[in-house]
Formats: sequence, structure tokens, C-alpha cells
Amino acid sequence: MRIGSLRSPILYNGDLLPIDMSVGLAFVSKDTELNPKLLFEAADRALYDAKRNTSKFLVCS
Repeated sequence: MRIGSLRSPILYNGDLLPIDMSVGLAFVSKDTELNPKLLFEAADRALYDAKRNTSKFLVCS
């Protein structure tokens, strides 16, 4: 699914339903030791930043 199509409503049982999505992403460089807890916390912060600031389409940490 293309990102642009996520803004389009979907047809369900004859009704058009609006779609709203917030995504939080976190990245680890290959030189950084992977800590799943810290990675999850970073993604969670990015998710809630995206929810608070609806003018941003995507927030990465």
C-alpha cells in the first residue's frame, strides 16, 4: 500500500470510513549495540510525538 493511499477513506459495508494513522519509527546504526528496550522506548516516543503534532506526517527517532 502506498503512503498516499493511507489518507483515503475506505469503503466498509457501504460506508466511507476515514483513516487516521500515527507511526513511530526508531533506527539503530550498525555500530550501536542493539538494546530492544531502548529501541522500543524511542519508537514509542516518536509515536506519541506524531500523535501530538498532527502537522508532521512521520516522526523518526
